[in-house]
Amino acid sequence: MAKASYPIHTEAVRQHLIPPKILRTKLEGLYFANEADMLNVALFGMTAKDWKQQNPQAKGNIRDNATHEQLLVLSLLQGLNAKLMEWGSDANQRLELLNKAAIDWMEIVVNSSSMKQLSGEGKGLKEG
Repeated sequence: MAKASYPIHTEAVRQHLIPPKILRTKLEGLYFANEADMLNVALFGMTAKDWKQQNPQAKGNIRDNATHEQLLVLSLLQGLNAKLMEWGSDANQRLELLNKAAIDWMEIVVNSSSMKQLSGEGKGLKEG
């Protein structure tokens, strides 16, 4: 899910954050990494590096170990962050808004019967 919305996010980073002379160079990766970590901090409360240090035995990365709910919210956050970049919000403002959205949306999604059905908790419930 988050992978599907990733192109929306990366295109916004290219259009609104990366200086033209850095586009399509190795340096543009730093911008993508910073934005990915901003989303990680907004949703998970830590960077990918911090998570790996706290979970050295875990396979994969922070997103590989995320719940279905977290991945859904991450996908939504990518779209929101893309719009915030387009509207000229600075990094601090974006992080604050993304974190608030993550908290609000996680509460809604965790309590959603649709997500419970996807995760198998809603067995026996009618689909729809």
